[in-house]
Amino acid sequence: MVSCYRACCGDGFSVFSSNNGIVMTCGDAASGCLGHGDDQSLTKPKLIEALLHVDVASIACGDHHVAIVGTKGEVYTWGNGTSGKLGLGTEESHALPQQVTFSESVNVREVFCGNTGTMFLTDEGIAWACGSNKSNKLGLNNRQGFIAALKHAFNPVSMKYMYMYMSLLCVSYAS
Repeated sequence: MVSCYRACCGDGFSVFSSNNGIVMTCGDAASGCLGHGDDQSLTKPKLIEALLHVDVASIACGDHHVAIVGTKGEVYTWGNGTSGKLGLGTEESHALPQQVTFSESVNVREVFCGNTGTMFLTDEGIAWACGSNKSNKLGLNNRQGFIAALKHAFNPVSMKYMYMYMSLLCVSYAS
């Protein structure tokens, strides 16, 4: 029996993933957030046919964009591309899912979206980020410097030491 396994909401739209890995969306189609290649808003969830070949393991929504991770670590994004938050190397918006490529061979297991950025967590505990780094919210300036952060803001950038730092913070707060 097919059932809803994961769900997330953006600004006026929702994304659902079933226990067998299919993705459906409904709501406001502004910025291409529904992933069907058009601007038709939907009152009932509709299957995203472009993702039928992907067994979805993780989904996340920003206000106007969506990211999914497949069980093989593949990543797809769509919606509003402002600030490079789709991780595609541009600020273009896309109404169909687009595969994200990384500068290194990585196996992404989870994705998180904010309003202007996206973070990907690998099976090795390494965080990758793309989008706006305003106020250093992606953690790129301290490690790479302002120019490098701007240069790579439209592509996913590794933050290899962020996981260790986050683990240490959790331990220190728990103590």
